[in-house]
Amino acid sequence: MNYKVVIPCAGLGTRVAEETQLLNKALIPLGQKAAISHIIESFDQDQEFVIVLGYKASQVREYLRHAHKQLDVTFVEVDVFEGEGSGLGRSILAAREELQCPFLFVACDAVFRGKLPAPDRNWAGFSETRVQTQQYRLLELSEGKQVLSFLDKASEPAANRVPYTGIAGIHDFGVFWDSMIDGSQDSIELGEVFGLSHLVENGIQGERIDWIDIGNSEALAQARKILDQESTAVILPKNDEAIWILDDIVVKYSRDQSFIKDRVTRTSDLLAFVPKIRLVSENMYSYDKVSGELFGNVVAQGTATVLELLEFSKVFWEPRSENLTSSEFQSLCLNFYRDKTWDRVRSFDKKYRVLNEPSTINDVACRSVRQSLEELDWNELTCGVPVRFHGDFHFQNILYRRERLPRFAFLDWRQNFSGHLFVGDIYYDFAKLLHGLIVAHEVVHRNEFQFRQESETIRLSIARPNCYSENQELFQRWAAENNYSWSRTWTLTALVFLNIAALHHHPYDRFLYHLGQLMLNSEGECDGVFTS
Repeated sequence: MNYKVVIPCAGLGTRVAEETQLLNKALIPLGQKAAISHIIESFDQDQEFVIVLGYKASQVREYLRHAHKQLDVTFVEVDVFEGEGSGLGRSILAAREELQCPFLFVACDAVFRGKLPAPDRNWAGFSETRVQTQQYRLLELSEGKQVLSFLDKASEPAANRVPYTGIAGIHDFGVFWDSMIDGSQDSIELGEVFGLSHLVENGIQGERIDWIDIGNSEALAQARKILDQESTAVILPKNDEAIWILDDIVVKYSRDQSFIKDRVTRTSDLLAFVPKIRLVSENMYSYDKVSGELFGNVVAQGTATVLELLEFSKVFWEPRSENLTSSEFQSLCLNFYRDKTWDRVRSFDKKYRVLNEPSTINDVACRSVRQSLEELDWNELTCGVPVRFHGDFHFQNILYRRERLPRFAFLDWRQNFSGHLFVGDIYYDFAKLLHGLIVAHEVVHRNEFQFRQESETIRLSIARPNCYSENQELFQRWAAENNYSWSRTWTLTALVFLNIAALHHHPYDRFLYHLGQLMLNSEGECDGVFTS
């Protein structure tokens, strides 16, 4: 039968506010994909959708242009999506003219597996998954699974009461819309449940749904445990960026439009090494998914080492001058390393007040970060080597292609180096490579790290595969053989950890910051940090 699917995406997503400060709730990354992609891909390609927009509306429009460009979709914008007069019912009513036919209602945080029944009858989806029922509306079901009533979140659980999933089939759409209009403020506040409750007399069948809820922080964390197991890449969340990896395309988002513009411009210089950009919009770009294995996985298998990557990259790190004198390039490095680091650690200090604090980290007496930065030999540290650069050169951004040439493909390159698009310091790529050998993203993703503090005493630990420590030794030998300074690489890696700390969430942010502090107070050793 012909029907439409409505997905309301207008709300603020306050129950997952730590995620929706950056993104619309429908775009929350879940197992590499946005939540709304999990929903869309559960339907046939010719399915017609109605999507209601409000909060961060342009984000959803942009994302769907990139990720689902063939989607048959009508967008509707709700006039009020926050504050007085807002509510799910208002969003639903905004789509009324487009839904004068049987339709499916799917909340944007109601991810499910399998196919949904058509709305050839009225039905409401329920889950048999054990959840904290006080967080969900309940369906009261008869022995034949007919819906007897919709119960609010405060209702007591019982054998015949099951969580409502926020997914429903509405066949008697005329009755539904009449009740929503007549319901006034009640229908605005209760949303589709208000209209559904007026269909009980007509008959609503309860339908068991294989449901993955992400409507609150606890549920989202549990959903990620399920879906991230199916992912091949490890993506650590950042405060101002997001990336989604679909079956055949990759979409990158930044709230900074100049970030997107510079990233795209740089591809003209990196084209032989990076995927070709397919589509660009204000805050997003996308490219075809490139075949290959993540280099970290290849290293873990023991079938390649960092030496193969380094030798290949000699061609990539093409010497550059861009008409810059050595003193001009050193000034760029000073801005990039010193000034940016001070900005980041001061930002971090506003949150934790640790910039001036000496610490004992893993039994090592460490100067404060302020003192360490003030005592650095910035003149020596900023004598960089100008080359074509990547800027985020670690194993999760490098693909290895066993049967193809070139053997490597590079992903997620940095947008600029101190404002320059085509020249950067080779030592920054070295530092990013070493940072990934010290702190493997897949280990962080599994939460196999620890930050503990008692007064001024801090204990850091992180699991590290043996192959990573072996490859660090190979990297250090290669650097010496090619006349590169390992001391400079080590110090810049410490600065990398200090810089990225402010971009991540607790406790990982504290772990990164104090790891950088420890490295600035050690001679090439992360004392007591690693566990096997």
